[in-house]
Amino acid sequence: MPASPRSATAPDTRPDAALDRSLAGLVRNPPRWLRIGAWVAFALALAAHFYGLYAPVEPGAVELFPYADKVLHFLGFAAPTTLAVLLSRHWWPTVVFAGHAVLSEIIQASWLPGRDGDITDVMADLAGVLVAVVVWWSWCSPRRDGKTRIRDCTFNGVTPIKEEHDE
Repeated sequence: MPASPRSATAPDTRPDAALDRSLAGLVRNPPRWLRIGAWVAFALALAAHFYGLYAPVEPGAVELFPYADKVLHFLGFAAPTTLAVLLSRHWWPTVVFAGHAVLSEIIQASWLPGRDGDITDVMADLAGVLVAVVVWWSWCSPRRDGKTRIRDCTFNGVTPIKEEHDE
């Protein structure tokens, strides 16, 4: 087997190497308290997500400010989707939540009394999912100079990053 391009003893001389080492270590091997905190945050965000989408509403409820409903739809999808992407280190949660954005509005229009489906809610939901797409893409796309960013994610089981080779 060929030797790894970077050995444990060879120093990394890139200007951002120290930052890469500290953030990469935190991303690839987070401390236990951070992992537990992230899972708790995800569970809370998911509970708020489902409650906001499927809880009955009182007729004539007053919004806190104009378009508060759209802001809540955006945040209700941005938070759990982004946390799911960060925890799983995969792209597929964005597809699941995007599908749920459409499905939830169909369910609201068809089966929930006092609720109605709205295409602008779907657009706000998908804008929230787009936040997670940007987070995933920022971790998984190579920089313009071909070097890798700090990440530990996969695309169909393959890390889409070219390793740096010193020649």
